[in-house]
Amino acid sequence: MPRIPLDGFLESGSEAAGSKRRPGLGNVRRIDVETAVRRLPPLPAVLAELMRELRDLNADMKKLEARISSDASLTTRVLRMANSPFYGCKYEILSVSRAVVTLGFKTVSNLVLAAGFRASMTGHGHIPGHTANGIFRHSLAAGVCTARLARLPKLREFGDSLFVAGLLHDVGRVALSSYYGRYSSDFEQRARELEHAASAGEQQAGSEQQGSAGQQASTDQQVSVAQQANSAERQATDAAPDASDAEEDVNDVEPLREDRLSIDAEQSIFGTDHQQVGTKVVEHWKLPAELVGPVSRHHEPVDNLLEDPVTLAVVVVDLWLNARGVGLHEPRNDAERREQAIRALVTTPERVDELLDDFEAEVDTILSST
Repeated sequence: MPRIPLDGFLESGSEAAGSKRRPGLGNVRRIDVETAVRRLPPLPAVLAELMRELRDLNADMKKLEARISSDASLTTRVLRMANSPFYGCKYEILSVSRAVVTLGFKTVSNLVLAAGFRASMTGHGHIPGHTANGIFRHSLAAGVCTARLARLPKLREFGDSLFVAGLLHDVGRVALSSYYGRYSSDFEQRARELEHAASAGEQQAGSEQQGSAGQQASTDQQVSVAQQANSAERQATDAAPDASDAEEDVNDVEPLREDRLSIDAEQSIFGTDHQQVGTKVVEHWKLPAELVGPVSRHHEPVDNLLEDPVTLAVVVVDLWLNARGVGLHEPRNDAERREQAIRALVTTPERVDELLDDFEAEVDTILSST
């Protein structure tokens, strides 16, 4: 099993390290989490309006273009991105309406969403496993990549919601950021315990496999001796243990999935986790109800998500980015779960790689514009 990057759970100079009277485990109550959610910055009015318009099939795009144009900061960002080398425009774009014509309204909308949420998702302190402000880079990359999966047949009808689903899937971590730093030493201890438990599970599985192999070898030797002594071969064979029973015992030992480590650590220390807190953020910001799934279920077993293709897409992208270390201290690879989710989307790893190729150029373009 790959080593869990425990240094990502630590914050130098944190309250947990320097306080003489550090609060004990379990002191974070629900009211504290709700307070943390309420302390998140409110969404800009244009962002809330944009999200409403994106859900309205009869939305007046011209009206929304005018609303974006009335915000000097947003207008500057949209025009900066529209004129970036990534899009290869041959002439300078000077208005939001021209940017919409050139880039498409969906691309412009995604930029506005990224710009609007950036202020709410950065500068909040330490997030376990992530670099400084790595949570936003990872989230933005998730938005970009999840939107690209709209070309898959199973996701075509969800194209308008994929970007924001990827962008906000880890928003619960942002709300919990102050608590991560406060309890950083507890996270270190709990992460080590979980890592040890996972390693012990693998060792137990290995020991049982070796025991089964040794037992079978002993039986084979006994059968050989019996054959040499002209004993009844059928009796020896019937007495041999069933190897399938041993395999079932080994399969019952399931090492803890690496992507569950932070969830289990959060539950043991906070009594909640970033998925549950993310649901409260969706409610607090009055975001569309369809975001609850991607925000609150992206760590669930893949078999639980077969009727939720948007969350499946987020799972695929999240694991794909984790394997590349995007926004993280170091890569985290769960190839088995990723491939299972890819199969559930009725596609292949090669097709996913093709769709997500060169995602970093698009992410960097948006980051430089926001």
